[in-house]
Amino acid sequence: MMMQTIDRELVTLLGNCIIQAYEQFETGGDFEIPAGFRLVTEVAGQSELFPALMGYIIESDSRVILVFRGTRTVGEWLKDLAIRQTEYPYYLAGKTHSGFTELYETVRDTILAALRLLPRWKQLLVTGHSLGAALATLAALDLAVHAGFLNLAMVNFGSPRVGDSQFATTYDQIVGASWRMANFFDPVIHVPPERAKLPFSQETVEYQHVQQEMLLWLPTKNVLQNHDMQTYLSAFRQDDAAQPAG
Repeated sequence: MMMQTIDRELVTLLGNCIIQAYEQFETGGDFEIPAGFRLVTEVAGQSELFPALMGYIIESDSRVILVFRGTRTVGEWLKDLAIRQTEYPYYLAGKTHSGFTELYETVRDTILAALRLLPRWKQLLVTGHSLGAALATLAALDLAVHAGFLNLAMVNFGSPRVGDSQFATTYDQIVGASWRMANFFDPVIHVPPERAKLPFSQETVEYQHVQQEMLLWLPTKNVLQNHDMQTYLSAFRQDDAAQPAG
């Protein structure tokens, strides 16, 4: 895949949108929308008995942004841990993490229904952090194939691995503009492992990151804080912080 450059102001905008997705969850829907944008729809996923707000879609005169937050509920933690793989349901693209895929399936209809009502000539941006980064990856390939937007880009932060090598290869071929912000000191970017044997089973799963990784370097005194969305924005604000990997 050809190395790409990325607009630093855009990354900051998307990072702040993700912070507001966390605020949306904590307040039950009270969050700030960036100037020049309007709310299209809130997005609720279902990992437990009742749906929980996972993000939202906003629109400006030239852009549409789909935003996903990271893990907050017990059910979502259980989805994170479900590393068994399933066939990617929306395209012939190999296998993906079953927990992430099951959760994406609960938000897909809402997303597609909202996007069908929006102009396809606008740039569609898909973003997320942590679990939300995994959902953004699954969504980006799905929407590149099925949503009909002429200009789609995915930018995520602190993403775990999402699928096998076939999925990563297919994704890289179809999603032309894609960046993973990865803090070297963030443990989440290293899971699931590239190869793992499932417990109580002889089955082995294989995972590979999608491209393009933009490597950030910002250690904190707390391993969990290395994964925090605010840490990612601080790392990206540093001069020359983001370096294409590979």
